[in-house]
Amino acid sequence: MQYVDSWVWLEYVLPGPHCKKAEVILRSIEEGGEKAVFSSLGLTEVYCQVVRSLGEMRAEEVCSIIESMHNLFVVPVNNDIAKKAAYYR
Repeated sequence: MQYVDSWVWLEYVLPGPHCKKAEVILRSIEEGGEKAVFSSLGLTEVYCQVVRSLGEMRAEEVCSIIESMHNLFVVPVNNDIAKKAAYYR
C-alpha cells in the first residue's frame, strides 16, 4: 500500500510538469494494481487549488472521483498520523 499526496491529484488535474507520472500512479490505483491511502487534509488541498483554478463544479467532480476510487482510502488525520506523516515529507 502506498500513500498518495495531494500533488499527485494536482499534477493530474491542473497539468503540471509531472502529470504523466501522476497519471501512471492514479491509473495503477484505479485498475487495482495498487492500493493507496490519501489523507483528508489532502482532500482539502486538492479542493482548494481546483476551486481557485477551475471552479467549484470541477472541484466537486474531482473530489467525487477521489472518494469513489475503490482502491484509494481517504483517511482522517489525527495527531499520531500527522506526526508520522512528517517522516514521509
